Amino acid sequence: MIIVISNRNVNQEYNNEYLFGELPNDQGGDKIRIAKADYKVDSKQWALELIPEDNGTNLPSKELFEEIATGISSGTYKRNWVFYIPGYNQSSRSALDASWQISQKYDVDVVLFSWPSNPGGFITEEYPDAMEAAEVSAKALKRTFEKLDKYSRNCPLDSTEQRRISLNLLVHSLGNFVVENYVKLHLLSGITEFFNNIIFHEADVDNKGHKEWIDKIEFGKRIYVTINKNDYVLTGSGAFHLDRLNARNVNNRLGNTTKELVAEKAIYVEFTNGIFVAHAHNLFLSVDNPIVVNFFKQVFQGRPGENNPPFEFDDSLNAYVLD
Repeated sequence: MIIVISNRNVNQEYNNEYLFGELPNDQGGDKIRIAKADYKVDSKQWALELIPEDNGTNLPSKELFEEIATGISSGTYKRNWVFYIPGYNQSSRSALDASWQISQKYDVDVVLFSWPSNPGGFITEEYPDAMEAAEVSAKALKRTFEKLDKYSRNCPLDSTEQRRISLNLLVHSLGNFVVENYVKLHLLSGITEFFNNIIFHEADVDNKGHKEWIDKIEFGKRIYVTINKNDYVLTGSGAFHLDRLNARNVNNRLGNTTKELVAEKAIYVEFTNGIFVAHAHNLFLSVDNPIVVNFFKQVFQGRPGENNPPFEFDDSLNAYVLD
């Protein structure tokens, strides 16, 4: 099962991967629509079913939440879910494909927050445009989390059954800038811990000052930050941000440095020296290393990932290191 929550423009004449376009929603970047998505393996095509709009009395999103909850109980849906926020330059189709790959590789169901991160144009213009889209999308994420928080407080399942379910937030690359803006722009008091694990994966955000927003997060039980100092995408992004940050080297992104790892709530995990990690930017899908795969398998099932050997805690870095 893949659920799509998106603030992209809606093309209602389509019921496939073109249902959501590449631009922000025509009614505003904070406007979200929801769809069910099903991948047809034989034809390699997507079928999407757009959920009707809320009309003030009937809440389709609430009905969908309750359908999923009862479906989990009956075995129709998985007990482990990943809420996935993709990064920069992801089309509607590529975000769907990555969600399906996550579901297949880790035996989970996925909620995809599909934001318009692929504005088009030359990279010198496209990347700043994507950053602006991320700032606007933070408001759409706020609306999404508010619904999720409200519905989780009134879940139709009893507490024992709820404890057998995990919901884990996977935020990739520039998607972390969406979350950073959400945290900075909005008060978080009263939000419940509806995520078991939050994984800030290869975060394309400034390393400097990340403590200020990560330590405000209250909607997750554990917070992970992954690091690959040789990440080729973050190296390019780091070069782009050098002048703005008055930085001395390209390792200035949260996901490609081991300096100033000082957030109290974060569990930092460095993968740099792992076999086959090399310059990888997507550790959870592109690295053929059973230790790396097992880490993500554990955290996507709501469990701790750092306690499994051969991760060792390095006091000088304040990070768990794969060596």
